[in-house]
Amino acid sequence: MSTNFTGIPADAQQRMGMEFLENSSKIKQKSHNPSRDQRVKRSFEQMHNPKEGSPVEKKVMVSILFKEDPKLNLPSQVITKKMFLNCSVFENVKDKERVYSELVDLIKTDSFQKEYESFLSNLAKENWFEYIQQDPEKMAQFSFLAYLEGNHIDREELFVINIVAEGYQELKNKYKEGEIGKVIDVKPRTLSSQEVANYLHKAGFPPFVENTDPYPYIITIRKDPEELEGIKTQIIEDFKKRSPIQRTVLEYTLSRFQCYNDALKDSIEMRIHYEIKSRLGFLDTKQEQERTMVLLPPEFAIELFRKVSFNPSRSSSEHCLSFGYKDDNTKFFEGIRVITIPSPACEALPPVHHLKNGPKGLGILFHDINYHIPVEINNPHSSFFVEITKQLRSQVDLLTTGSFYFDLTQRMVNRLVDREIDYRRGPLEKLFWVNLNSHALRAWEQNKSIAPNQFIDWYGLIYVPVINRVLQAAEDHATAQKILSNTWKMNEAFLLNLPKKFK
Repeated sequence: MSTNFTGIPADAQQRMGMEFLENSSKIKQKSHNPSRDQRVKRSFEQMHNPKEGSPVEKKVMVSILFKEDPKLNLPSQVITKKMFLNCSVFENVKDKERVYSELVDLIKTDSFQKEYESFLSNLAKENWFEYIQQDPEKMAQFSFLAYLEGNHIDREELFVINIVAEGYQELKNKYKEGEIGKVIDVKPRTLSSQEVANYLHKAGFPPFVENTDPYPYIITIRKDPEELEGIKTQIIEDFKKRSPIQRTVLEYTLSRFQCYNDALKDSIEMRIHYEIKSRLGFLDTKQEQERTMVLLPPEFAIELFRKVSFNPSRSSSEHCLSFGYKDDNTKFFEGIRVITIPSPACEALPPVHHLKNGPKGLGILFHDINYHIPVEINNPHSSFFVEITKQLRSQVDLLTTGSFYFDLTQRMVNRLVDREIDYRRGPLEKLFWVNLNSHALRAWEQNKSIAPNQFIDWYGLIYVPVINRVLQAAEDHATAQKILSNTWKMNEAFLLNLPKKFK
């Protein structure tokens, strides 16, 4: 029997070759099955022509050709991934794809239905927050679902639930004796309408607290006393109509509460209390080494400040309140504040202004609601600052990158975008220039390589002309003219004092 180099007899090779050819022919015939080709062709035609074909057949083909994202199949609403991703309260969440996937997985668990129903049934109770303490992260996820369904909680309640959940989550972090800025106690409190006035007074909130040194009232430009008395009464009456969640405040206590002027040690709460001299949102404590802060429901707090101030300001619905955090300042240039609501179900937040200690989530909200919002509401010239910042920003694009003109202008944009202007003392027109010039001086101090004569060139050629253009074009002509009448005197005094600043 002859063989070749494979070692397989020749007749066996011939037989194997014949079988291979026969099988190949069958495979070829099967792959060109006319009936199958027609079905595929018909299916594609039906997808493009919805009047023809079985709905079931079309659905099957769509799911095969275009893999559908899993949905949140809730009791009264089906939420698609697109609906979730486009929801405004999640717009700043960087890892919202992960958050959505976790919600999908949560719904699939065997215990979901029972636990979700228990969560919903507890929301109407005065002590609703006790249920949140069991598993803060899961309860935060349940609150997302309850909000997305649209018939259980509103936006304010969603935010309060997550603020409380964040507080409980912070409390789970291990605390070592002597640590600075650690959360050592958390107390949610559901206030009644009978106690709200006294509580807001104790926590330093307007209009129930007066202006006292050394902690002057942040909102100094207030309505007259008679009008404020009527506002107090209205606040108490309106409070009766609020749900238990909407009447809940969060108290949280930090350890070793003292300002070290050190980014590695301080918390944002310490800086606000000691450097800004603020009493807003701070409870008196007998223990010198601790301090207790208060977070009101955020929308309630914003509207409370607006009721007190004489200045026009944006409502809570006009600001961007959302979970997550982004460095994008685009909305700030339009006069809108981006306010971060903390949640244990979302990503960890960065330190506020690089301050290392303190609870990041609670701290960033305290900093937004109890500092930035009232400071801006107390600014009678807020609209001027918005326009000045816009125009300085447009100047940046025209200047040579790396020049001192470019550097100072960019630094001023960064300083003014927050409109962090103190209007607590002095004549308003004078304070306009005092505050602007102090920011200009700090922008210069940040780059010590810029010479005094270069700073004066920038100040006279770019900075002051931009401000003057804004004031001359302002709709509030009377206020703008009062400021302009002080321009020469204020700026001359500022420039004459520059050598003293840099001796």
